[in-house]
Amino acid sequence: MAYDSVYTKVNAKGIAPIARDHYKNGTILEIVDHKIKEETDEHVFSLSKGPDKESLEENRKDSLKLSLEEIKLATKGFSQDNIIGHGDSGYAYKGTTNNTHGDNIIAAKRLDKKSGQGDAEVLAERAAAKFIAELDILMEYKHLNVIGLVGYCDEEDEKIIVYEYASRGSLDKYLSDDSLTWAMRLRICIDIAIGLEFLHGTASSPEVVIHRDITSSNILLFDYWKAKITGFGLSLVCPTSQDLEYVIDNVSGTIGYRDPLYSQEGFLTKESDIFSLGAVLFDILCGKLSSVKLDDEYIYLPFLAKKHYHLEKLDELVFEGIKEQIEPQSFVTFAKIAYQCIHHGRERRPTANEVVIQLKKSLEFQEDYEKWEPELPKDYKEIIQKSKCPEMYSTIKKEDLYNIFRRESSFNKTKWFGTMVEMLDISDLNIEIKTKAQFLSPNVVYGVYIVFKFYDSRNFSSKPMYFNLNYRKGYESLHAYFATWRDEQWMMIELYRFLNQNEDVIFEFLVERFTSYYCGDAAVYVEGVGYQPLDAELTPHDNTNQNSNMGFQCFVY
Repeated sequence: MAYDSVYTKVNAKGIAPIARDHYKNGTILEIVDHKIKEETDEHVFSLSKGPDKESLEENRKDSLKLSLEEIKLATKGFSQDNIIGHGDSGYAYKGTTNNTHGDNIIAAKRLDKKSGQGDAEVLAERAAAKFIAELDILMEYKHLNVIGLVGYCDEEDEKIIVYEYASRGSLDKYLSDDSLTWAMRLRICIDIAIGLEFLHGTASSPEVVIHRDITSSNILLFDYWKAKITGFGLSLVCPTSQDLEYVIDNVSGTIGYRDPLYSQEGFLTKESDIFSLGAVLFDILCGKLSSVKLDDEYIYLPFLAKKHYHLEKLDELVFEGIKEQIEPQSFVTFAKIAYQCIHHGRERRPTANEVVIQLKKSLEFQEDYEKWEPELPKDYKEIIQKSKCPEMYSTIKKEDLYNIFRRESSFNKTKWFGTMVEMLDISDLNIEIKTKAQFLSPNVVYGVYIVFKFYDSRNFSSKPMYFNLNYRKGYESLHAYFATWRDEQWMMIELYRFLNQNEDVIFEFLVERFTSYYCGDAAVYVEGVGYQPLDAELTPHDNTNQNSNMGFQCFVY
């Protein structure tokens, strides 16, 4: 018993503090029952402080070990039909394993010890080092945007790493694919940058991972186009407490993606990865690989892109399959951060976190454009150009622009004729107006107005002017008798009233003539049709067709 007199004579609190003291002093065996010691190996009681880090890592590695037989069975004996990729370090095979939860698709990379040129023993040692480096990183660094480790095999002179299976393969296969839209490409870019941000860590991280070979072929794509970083064979884990400018005797990485400063000086830093990330961003924008030599003095894509960016001609390099999709602000934001990534000065390059922020802004512009552009009037750009300050609308989000059109019903935000229509004979106008109700506040009564002015000057007045305008709505003949001044030149006459209830209603009017007795014989300039909210609510006998819109088409006969 814990509070047996044998123990309470030593310590009033019983066996617990006694056992704790013996454990700390490494004398736990002194209080173990002699019968238990006779039946049990002494090493069971030999731990003084618990398992050390090395033993825990070994246990974790053991749990991930797969037998060569299992992998052969999964890949059908490394069948040629199961090859899904290959690189400098060997071939990757698709495989299927069985467990209690059903079939699991995996990708097994089989290390080729003979790849490369040189002494066979040296090559084998280099391959083994890559294997261990990649395995250690994948065991330690787990993230949604980093390839997942399923297991490994190191037996019978075979070294195999088993990964989660990427259903869509590597990014490089889709660069020139029209079906990969600009918005989808931006989401892939964000995934890559987030993955790199994780690897690079934060100021409080004890270590950082420098990938050293970020390329489009080392980005794997999964269902829903989720992107993950792979290819850690060349990666280095560096303590954050030290200066990260490590001299590397054997400069590694893929040419075109490799930081030119690293190539020239042999200094490797996190910013070297940022250059490679920038190269991948330009791959995605331009639809081609940075590793492919170009018939140009700049040789590789990042350097050609840098030249075009300086000349403000980067749009010339954009992949034709997506060029028409890209919203201008999305392009500007993306291009700027991609250019900063490949800046010749390391100190001028952004962090991975800063890249993530700007890419998300670029996607926000694009998604805003794709959602709200179709909701705007077809000629909203012309409307903006006719406003007093069109430049103020150049960077505004489309959703905000939509809300402006919906909220405001002033005439400078309605659709107008492309050019002002001059009607010389006011007794025979025959202007057919077709207008669709949209972008107006719901449950508000609006008036539909025609805006016009006479060729001869009329004296501005705050009071309504008497006119007689004949027009038709469907088969109904109507008259409007009063016009109000919109400003010192233009006047407007109400044609109709309606309560906006967000229905798709199209209004059609045929403006026939002004009575010359009241208006004289002067020509009329017709500017367009617009809407204006009315203070007074309509009563049922007003016979309103409830709806709203700001667009119209006008046909003159």
